Amino acid sequence: AQAYRTERIRNEEFEKALKSAQLDIQNGKKLKLELEALQNAHTQKAKKLLDMQRELQKVNLYKDTIRKQEKVISKLESLLNKTVKDTKQAREDVLEFERLKTENLTLQKQLKDNLRIKGENSEIERYREEIVSLERTINELREELRKKRPDTSGEMDNRWNSEK
Repeated sequence: AQAYRTERIRNEEFEKALKSAQLDIQNGKKLKLELEALQNAHTQKAKKLLDMQRELQKVNLYKDTIRKQEKVISKLESLLNKTVKDTKQAREDVLEFERLKTENLTLQKQLKDNLRIKGENSEIERYREEIVSLERTINELREELRKKRPDTSGEMDNRWNSEK
């Protein structure tokens, strides 16, 4: 009877140990599933973080591109302003040229009229010198105008050449 009782106590202890081991196995399986779920979540979040880092690199590249484009736009604006200023100056020079040309033609006509009326050599010589001087001034103004003229005004050059 004592051996039976000892065997029974031993069996109960084994059953308790077996139940405890089964509970530990179940808990281990649950913990393993939780670990796998956490690893999956971690993997997904790591992928999302990597995607966000790539997007951030693109954003930085876009920002650099924007800064470069802003510099180009600024340079183009200053070039445009300079071209407008040069064009305005060229127009003013054309008007001055036309005024001087008209004045020259008027003086030439007056000179011809005076030659017919007076016929004096000294006055004729003075008018010739004045014509030469005015023609020199006109040529200097043409050259100055040609130097100041923007590249886009090729048609004005053709007009001036035809008026010569």
